Amino acid sequence: MPSLFARLYAACIVFTVLVSIACPAVGEDEAAALPLEDRIAEAEQAFEEAVEAERRRLDTNIDLKLARAIKLANRRQDAAKANALQAQLDRYRKDQTLPDADEVRSSIKSYRVKLQQAGDLLLAVYNEAKDVYTEQGDGRELGRIQTKMKWLRPTTGLDLVEYEGHHYLLVMKKVLWSQAFKACEELGGYLVCLNSGKERRFVHQLRGENPRTIWLGATDRQTEGKWVWLDGTDKYWVWDTDEPNDSLNNEDFGSLLPDGRMNDLPDRGTGSRIHTPEGYVCEWEVLPTRETFYRPGASTESVP
Repeated sequence: MPSLFARLYAACIVFTVLVSIACPAVGEDEAAALPLEDRIAEAEQAFEEAVEAERRRLDTNIDLKLARAIKLANRRQDAAKANALQAQLDRYRKDQTLPDADEVRSSIKSYRVKLQQAGDLLLAVYNEAKDVYTEQGDGRELGRIQTKMKWLRPTTGLDLVEYEGHHYLLVMKKVLWSQAFKACEELGGYLVCLNSGKERRFVHQLRGENPRTIWLGATDRQTEGKWVWLDGTDKYWVWDTDEPNDSLNNEDFGSLLPDGRMNDLPDRGTGSRIHTPEGYVCEWEVLPTRETFYRPGASTESVP
């Protein structure tokens, strides 16, 4: 006679089979059977919920950890550190500028990892939709999806660096000035504008230990010799020696050289390494949201 354990085990197998027949699981196959538009909507909702949940978790962690660190600094009578930490906490509460204090680095790293994972899941659905619309020749829907894919990167905060309340994204890719201009604009920002020595040094250092020439949001294409920044300012300039000189008669666009000084170049650069920008920086005063960024029919060229 089978043991009690054997009979229970057999009964469990029968029960499992019956349940699987009567109540099939909702899995990937069923999800894939949903219309593409519904899958996109579900993926976007799941992404937004994940981002909101991770941001709430990060808010809590930063508040708790910095408050604890401030209390400890005060207990040790380290007023300078307590004030510095309090300033970072106040700024985070005001404009969401991420602190750089050691006490919260692990929380910020975890936040970025979670956002990357959530973004990857949504991006997978967007890539599927892009393939479908490309195969169908549906240019309108393809443009809509490609615009959303470009929206995804800056609005998750991935790869962004915060400085003085603005956000910056370094893109190392050889493009024309006009393409860099369009790419930043379509992301809801603009090609970086340097308004002070501090900001210039920050952007210079953003390129790392082996800096390459990059495009800046400076131009005199409207009036030759009258240089302006794309944000409308025209006060701060640090040109290289004998620049700008318009030596090729079409050097209407600003660039930042490896040494941190500026040069004027044509839209394509000149062909030489130092005078052919290998990237650009986008800048945001306020990060875009889905509502403020997405514009139906926007161009989808020059994805950074």
